[in-house]
Amino acid sequence: MFLKRALSMIAVGAAVAFGPGQAFAAAAPVPFCIDDSAANGGALSTSSNCSNGSGTNGFAVDLINGGYVEKALVTDTGSGLAFNATIVVDFGQYQLGGSEVDAGLGGVYDLYAVVTASGVLTGANTFKANTATLSFYLDTGDNTTLDLTSIDSGTLAFTPGLGDLLLGTSTTLLSGSGSTASSGGSDGFAVTFTDFGLSPDGEEFFIAPRPFYLSVYSDGDINDGTVDVVGPGLLELRGDVSANFFIPEPGTLALVGLSMLGLGIARRRKA
Repeated sequence: MFLKRALSMIAVGAAVAFGPGQAFAAAAPVPFCIDDSAANGGALSTSSNCSNGSGTNGFAVDLINGGYVEKALVTDTGSGLAFNATIVVDFGQYQLGGSEVDAGLGGVYDLYAVVTASGVLTGANTFKANTATLSFYLDTGDNTTLDLTSIDSGTLAFTPGLGDLLLGTSTTLLSGSGSTASSGGSDGFAVTFTDFGLSPDGEEFFIAPRPFYLSVYSDGDINDGTVDVVGPGLLELRGDVSANFFIPEPGTLALVGLSMLGLGIARRRKA
């Protein structure tokens, strides 16, 4: 009976924390501070207007915009359709308060992200990711190929450019779902990662706040209109995307912690 109660708690917690209906988005973009001098000849590419509190200055942004390309392989599991996907996001613009921040991004250097995801198709035009990884990169020479040819059609592998710097990663997906149906303007997706951690190079680029924001929220759309998934095969998609960093609400973190606690209790009880 105890095990049954523990498993029930896990199921409820997982459904709320990770389910397709979870509306886990930042209430509004929150600012963070960037020092891009290492990628810009030793000087900030725009005026200094924020500090990390220890004398290092940067400039503030609250949103990064760009476009993405994606290859998704849909397979028939016998009980439904599943997918594996690789998404490459090419960020080309910083924003602050809804206005563009004129900096070196997209000219002097480039920022890009690679997302790998797997999940299921929950309907003719809807999908839900069950697992995903996120990797943020800095291309100091703005010379890495970030189009569909950069994703292998057989393995869905993407190889970062030589010398590109890994800034941060996450392997913890809180939620990820969307629709490929353009009817009513509903085509698009929303994804939230947590446990986002900066690398040493990332600590020098994203200089504030300290500690840096825990979560990454991203949403976007599909440029090519309706993509009807009717069976197994390889899909190619393009679209627009934006991303910002934030600290999740305490209630959501507590819920996730409760689910993980229940999982640990159940495992101990089973043993």
